[in-house]
Amino acid sequence: MRQGITVLTLFTHPALEKSRVNKQLAVSVRDLAGVTFNDLYEESPRQDFVGW
Repeated sequence: MRQGITVLTLFTHPALEKSRVNKQLAVSVRDLAGVTFNDLYEESPRQDFVGW
């Protein structure tokens, strides 16, 4: 990634353990330089995303 470029990924998936594609996406980008990965289901105690 070019210097100074940052990416914010806001990730939501209600059943990540059942998803092959989204699970691989999450695993692949979590540790990339310049990428901040936020799994909203993991971070939210209520896991209530109605209205998104």
